[in-house]
Amino acid sequence: MVSLTHRNSPSQTMSSTKRSAPRKPRTFPDVELLNRADLMCGLDITKSTLHRWVDDGYLPAPHKLGTTPYWRRETIMSWIDAKCPAKTFTVE
Repeated sequence: MVSLTHRNSPSQTMSSTKRSAPRKPRTFPDVELLNRADLMCGLDITKSTLHRWVDDGYLPAPHKLGTTPYWRRETIMSWIDAKCPAKTFTVE
């Protein structure tokens, strides 16, 4: 049994067991533009994964309003429906 110590409470330990219930399906808010938090929650990913996916071209690039990134809900839903394809690059 692997024992992990939680950062905030050193006296507590967590065992590495499987989850007893499946996760609830994630959904996106019914708005036209999704912010970073909406996308992270809807895709169940962390901020670093979101940035890596955008940098690697796996996730469609965001539109920026000022310095804040937003994604069109329609674009993300199409990306998911297409089984989340990675962007293809062509070298000339």
